[in-house]
Amino acid sequence: MKHLYSMLLLTLLTVMPICGTEPIFHFRFDRTLEAGSVKDKSSRFTLVSPQKLFLFERGGLRIAEGAQFYIPASELPELKEEFTLCCWYHAGARAMDNSLFFRGMRPEKPQIHCKILNLSPAFFCESVNGTCAIHTSGYGHMILYPDKSVIVNTKAAEVQNGTWNLVTYVFGQGSMDVYVNGVHALRREISKTSTLKKCRYPLYIGADRKKDLNINVVNSNMLVNDIRLYETALSAGEIRAIFDREKAEYSRFAPLDPWGKLPPCNSYMEKLIPGYDPDYKKRLPKTEAYLRNLPKAEKRSGKTFSTIKWDKGMWRLDINHKLFAPLLYQNQVNLTIDPEYGRKFEDFAAAGFALYGGQPGSWHDFPNIWSGDGKYDFTLIDKLIRKMIELNPDAYIQIALHPEPNHWFQQAHKRELELYYAAGRSTDELKIYYTGHPGSDVWRKFASNMLEALARHVEAQDYGNRVYDYKLFMAGGGEWYWPGCFTGGVGGYSKSTRETFRKWLKEHYRTNAALQKAWNDPQVTLAAAEVPAPEFRLSSEHFNFRDPVKARPCYDFRKYMDDYTVKSVSDMTSALKRGCGGKKTVTIYYGYPLHYSASHSPTQFTSAVFTLGRVLRLDSVDNIATPITYNRRAVGLPGVTLNPFTGSGNLHRKLIWQEHDLRTHLFPSPIFGAPRNWQESCMQIRRGFALASAMQMGCWFLGLPAYCYHEEHIMDEMARLQKQAANQLKDDMSSVAEVALVYDEESMRHSGFNRNRNFLQDHVLSLYDAMHNAGAPFDSYLLSDIDNPKMPDYKLYLFVNTFELMPEKLAKIKAKVCRNNSTVCWSYAPGLISSKGFGTDTMRDLTGISFGLEMKQLPASLSFSGKAHLITKYADRKQKEYLAGPFVYVNDSAAEILGTAAGRPALAVRKFSGWTSVYTLMPFDMKLLAGLYEFAGVHRYSKSFDVFACNKSYLALHAASAGDKTFFLKAPADVVEVFSGKVMGKNVKKFTDEQVPFGATRYYKLTAPEK
Repeated sequence: MKHLYSMLLLTLLTVMPICGTEPIFHFRFDRTLEAGSVKDKSSRFTLVSPQKLFLFERGGLRIAEGAQFYIPASELPELKEEFTLCCWYHAGARAMDNSLFFRGMRPEKPQIHCKILNLSPAFFCESVNGTCAIHTSGYGHMILYPDKSVIVNTKAAEVQNGTWNLVTYVFGQGSMDVYVNGVHALRREISKTSTLKKCRYPLYIGADRKKDLNINVVNSNMLVNDIRLYETALSAGEIRAIFDREKAEYSRFAPLDPWGKLPPCNSYMEKLIPGYDPDYKKRLPKTEAYLRNLPKAEKRSGKTFSTIKWDKGMWRLDINHKLFAPLLYQNQVNLTIDPEYGRKFEDFAAAGFALYGGQPGSWHDFPNIWSGDGKYDFTLIDKLIRKMIELNPDAYIQIALHPEPNHWFQQAHKRELELYYAAGRSTDELKIYYTGHPGSDVWRKFASNMLEALARHVEAQDYGNRVYDYKLFMAGGGEWYWPGCFTGGVGGYSKSTRETFRKWLKEHYRTNAALQKAWNDPQVTLAAAEVPAPEFRLSSEHFNFRDPVKARPCYDFRKYMDDYTVKSVSDMTSALKRGCGGKKTVTIYYGYPLHYSASHSPTQFTSAVFTLGRVLRLDSVDNIATPITYNRRAVGLPGVTLNPFTGSGNLHRKLIWQEHDLRTHLFPSPIFGAPRNWQESCMQIRRGFALASAMQMGCWFLGLPAYCYHEEHIMDEMARLQKQAANQLKDDMSSVAEVALVYDEESMRHSGFNRNRNFLQDHVLSLYDAMHNAGAPFDSYLLSDIDNPKMPDYKLYLFVNTFELMPEKLAKIKAKVCRNNSTVCWSYAPGLISSKGFGTDTMRDLTGISFGLEMKQLPASLSFSGKAHLITKYADRKQKEYLAGPFVYVNDSAAEILGTAAGRPALAVRKFSGWTSVYTLMPFDMKLLAGLYEFAGVHRYSKSFDVFACNKSYLALHAASAGDKTFFLKAPADVVEVFSGKVMGKNVKKFTDEQVPFGATRYYKLTAPEK
C-alpha cells in the first residue's frame, strides 16, 4: 500500500511546470556524417567516433555492433550530488542488453551506468559510500526487479518495442528515479548525502568499456537522439514537459513489426575489424576456387549404415564400413528468413570436411515444419540437406534438430508448459517458460511422434544415404535442462509437473502412510502432494549438505526430475532410432555433473544434472557432446570440455565430443575469452583439436555465429586440421593415463544450496581444470562404473566427491583401488553420509584414516608442516581461504600430517599393505597435484605447468607461458611437431622445444625409433 501511495503521489507531480533548467550538453543528430566528432548544440561539447562514422537512421543516431561514441572526460563537469541523463531511445530488438550511458572503465565499477535490459530500464551509480542501484534480473524476455525496495510502476517500467521512447535517469535528492515517456517508472530511495565518486573516464554512449580492448564489452543495438545531461535532478513535471514538447516529432515514425527489429548494421564493425563479413558478401579465395570446380559426387547405392567403432584405442565413426575421424563442422541456419543460408556451409566444404551438420532454426523454421499434432511439412529439411550435398557432394551429413512447443502447442496445451519463479521466490508471480518440458507426458509423446516421422521421411528421400547422424537438442538450452532453470529461475510449478510428480510419488510410495512417514507430514497424500517451494529447494540444513530426513520432499523432487529427464532422453532418442530403422547414430548434448558441483549454483537443485551414468547406459544414444567451458577459453587457458568422462563413455560404447562454439576475433563482443586477432583465433582452434585428439574425444566446430570462422587464415587452419584428423586414423590413440578422476553423481543429491561459492566447486571442477596443467594425462569415470571389469587399473585415483557411502558401494571401491600399490586421494568428507546419517565411522572404513567432525562452517586455508614432502614440494606457501562446513579433519595418530586448516590436521597420508591413502580437507591446485603425482609414481611428461594432454601417439601442449618447453617420455621415440614438420629428436626420451610463444599449441607425433 505504501508503494502504491508513493506512485500515485509521483504521478501527480507530473503536472508541475518547467523551471527553465538548461542542459549542460544537448546532442542532436539529423544526418549521416563521416567524421571523427560532432559538436552539441552549444558547440562546447564533443561526441567522438574513433570509426569516424555517425550513421543516421529513422530519426536518430544508429548504434550497433562496433560503434564507439564517447564524450571526453576533459569536457565533462564533475558530477557530485545530482544529475539527470536522458535521451530518446529506440530499441533495435527485444532481448537485448543496451547500454545507454556508461562512465567508467571495467573492471572498475562505473560511476554511472544507465541501461535497458530487454525492454526494462536499469540504473547504477557508484557513490563514495558504495553502489546505488535499480537492477534487473532474468534472461531473454523474462526480466524483473528483484529488489523489493524498488518502487515499480509496472505499466510504465518497460519501454515500447519498435518505436521511440523518452528515457530519463535522475540521481539525487534522496532517490534514484527512472522515467519512461514522461511517466515515473522506477524509484529507489538512497541517502540524501550520497555523493558520486570521482571519475576520470569519458562518458560512453551505447557501450560498456573495458581496459586494453579496442572493442566494446557490450554492443548496444539501438537508435538514440536528443542526448542531454543536466547538473540537477529534474522534477517529474520538467521531464513530462520535455516529452510533451517532443513526442510529436518522434511519433511520426510508424512502429516496426512486433519483434521490433531494426535492419542489420555492420558498418561500424567493418571499419573496426578487417575481414568482418557476417553476411558472406565476399567469398574467400579458396572457397571461390572450390565452387568453380565442385567435385563430382561418388555413387552411393543402398541405405547408409553408421555406428561408432573401437579402433586403435578410441571410438571412430564407422559409416558403411569406412572409418572417419570424429571431426565435424555444424551450423544453425534460419532457412525461413535467410535466403543466403547456403553460404554458411561453403567454407568448410572447401576446407575438405568429410562430415558436416546443419540445423534449421528452432523458433523460425520449426513452426513451418511442425504445425500441429501429426501435421508435418519437412520441405525445409529437404531443402537444407540437398543444399549441403550440393556444396559438398562427398560429405556425410548430420541433421540437427531442436523442436520447441510452437504456437499451436502453446494454444492447445497451455497447461503442459512449465511455470517457474524467475527469482526463486514463491511470493513472486509465476511465469511461463516456452520450451520443451520433460515433466509433460503430452509434450514427450507429441515430440517423440514428430521425431520418428521426421527420421522416416529423411530415410525415404533420395538423400537418405547421405545422412549418417541425428543430433537432438531438447528442453532448456537444448541441453535437457528443466525449463526455467537455464535462466536462473526455479521451475516445476505447472499442472503437468504436479500431475507427473504425483504419479511418480504413487509409483514409489504406493500408500499415503508410506509417503507421510517419509515426509514426516501426517497431512500429505499421494493425490494432493505439492512440489516443494523454491525456498525449500534452495536451502541447506548442514551448510554444503541437506538432511536426508528433513529435506525428503526435495530429495524426492530431484529424483523425480532425474527420472523424467532420462525418460525424455530415452523416449525421444528411441523415436529417432525407430525412424531410421536403427541404422544411424544419434547424438545429444548432455553430461554436466562436473560443471554443477558448486553448491552456490541454483541449477544443480532445479534440474536433472546428475544422470549422465544412466544416459550412458541407453542403447538409443551413441554420441554425447558438451561445449568447452565458457570462462576458461582465453588463449593460455585449458579450454576444457564440460564432459570429460571418456573413461565411462568407453565402457558404455559412447563417443564423447568437445564442441567448440568459438567467438573468434570476428565476434563483435569480447566474451568467452575472445581473441584479439586471427593469430589468437587460430591458437584457440588448434588447441581445441589437439587436446580433443590427445584425449580420445571427438571435436566439432559450431558456427555460433557462422561468420566467426569466415576468414582466410582460420579456414586454412581448418583445412590443416581435417588433413591431420584423416592421417590419425592409422595411429594408435590409446590412453596412457596413470591417473583416474572418479566422480559420484549419487552423492550430489545430498548437496545443499550454500552461498559459500567455491569450496565444493574447487574440490571438483577447479581440480579437474588444474589436472590439465599438472603434466600427465588422466581418464575420468563415474563412480557407478567402479566395478566394471573393463575399467583399467591406475597408479593414482582421485575421488573428488564421494560424500555418500553405503556398504555395497564401499566394498566395490575397496576391491578396485586398495591394491597394486596404488595411491588413493580422497577429497573432502568421503563417506560422511551413510545409512546411519552423518558420521566418521564409514569414512574410517573407506580411507583407513580416523577423523574428527564438527557440524559447523569454519574459515580455513591450508598451511603446511615444516617437514619437506613430495606432495607439497611445489606448493605455494600461501593457500586460498575457504568456508568449509561441515568441518571434517584428520584425527589419527598413525597418519602423517602434511598440513593443517583452522588449526586442525587437514592433509594427511597413511600407508597400508598394498596401497596408500591420502586425505585432503582443502582443494588441490595444479602444484599440489604435481607433487601428488610424483608421490604416487605417476610419470609427468611436462613440468612447466602448461596445458598438456597425451596418448600413445601424440603429445599436445598449449603454452600457458612463453619459454622453452621440455618433455620427458616414458620410452625412447622419434618426435616430430605435426604442424611445422620440425624434427624434435630421434630415439629420445627427453626433448626441448625452444622459445615457444605464449598461447601457442604444439602437437608432437611419437613413433617407435627406427632400427
